[in-house]
Amino acid sequence: MNTLTNIKPARLTLVTTVLSALLAFPMAQAADLSTAPAISLSDAQISALNLKTTALQAQSSYFSNPYPAQAVIPLAQTFLVTTPLNGLIQKLFYVHGPIEKGEVIAELLSPELLNLQKDFLNTYADYRLATAEYQRAIQLNKTGVVSIKKLQEAQSNQDKLNQMLEQQTQDLTLMGMNATALKALKDTRQLQPSLIEIKSPISGELFDLQAKIGERLHANDPIISVGRVDPIVIDANIPTEDADTLHEGQSVMIIQGRENHAASIKHIANFTDPATQSVEVHMVMPNPLKTTRPGQFLTAKFEFTEQTQVYQTQRSAISQLDGQDLVFVKTAQGFKPFAIQVLTFNGTEMTFKALQPLPNDAAEVVVQGASALKALAMGGEE
Repeated sequence: MNTLTNIKPARLTLVTTVLSALLAFPMAQAADLSTAPAISLSDAQISALNLKTTALQAQSSYFSNPYPAQAVIPLAQTFLVTTPLNGLIQKLFYVHGPIEKGEVIAELLSPELLNLQKDFLNTYADYRLATAEYQRAIQLNKTGVVSIKKLQEAQSNQDKLNQMLEQQTQDLTLMGMNATALKALKDTRQLQPSLIEIKSPISGELFDLQAKIGERLHANDPIISVGRVDPIVIDANIPTEDADTLHEGQSVMIIQGRENHAASIKHIANFTDPATQSVEVHMVMPNPLKTTRPGQFLTAKFEFTEQTQVYQTQRSAISQLDGQDLVFVKTAQGFKPFAIQVLTFNGTEMTFKALQPLPNDAAEVVVQGASALKALAMGGEE
């Protein structure tokens, strides 16, 4: 249908004038609009065509389209808490939720701990005896009763027993004997209760409880898992073509409800999933308040930095001619079409890159009436 038939007689002369101006340059090659002359229109002509413009907003960076993502705890940040010795679970202080490093998760009653205490007390008795013999050897050596060799032997014996004592002290600590009980064992030289405190190795989130009170466990049997959630890892499967534009260390905006969080790309997988033709991208995000939980669904937008020719405007500004996206920009000489590459859409807004430099006086873009300009430029037919 010819556009001119719908135009009121009073405006026919105006439209004919505009059409003549637009048809003065060829538009067949939409990708190359650099030679297209500007279309000069008076205020009355602009009003008659109901053209509206808005200011162009230059952008130094922009965010990609949104991608679905999920918070996870990777294996590298997951720790399995196990029993150090055979024993009976007597208490469970935590079964889920947040926990700090060093907090006691469970108490284990273990007869094997008594054997370790006995070995410690035997070594400690030998050490005290060796220390007394060494001190005696020092005094006798001063009077010439004991030779230097005997003195050195006494010192060597004390050093060996001291090393054994330190090793056994560390063993008892690693097995879960608390510092108070260990001090009492050494001071009183009496066996302490055979209770082992199972402590959290890191600050994180407890999950996957595998033991219960009253259960007898063997050494290295699992009790519970704990994962580090600060920082937390965000996973997203990105189409291969889009993933090729990403790089490690790139900034990411993570959208969680109404909140936005800053993250960065930690790793991009080197293989493509054959079923989805997507690439797994791992991102790392600070999570000091633990408000982002493992398993939670999120949205990721990747930040791109462009030096020049990137702008933001209303989505209605876009037109298309022969498969090429374009916008009509208002310059001092008039309206001029420019080929663009659309980067992202965000609601009623879009971000685009001009495929040829915009003039310095290109301050506004047509956001209403662009389709009419395009129809006239195509010869008055739509």
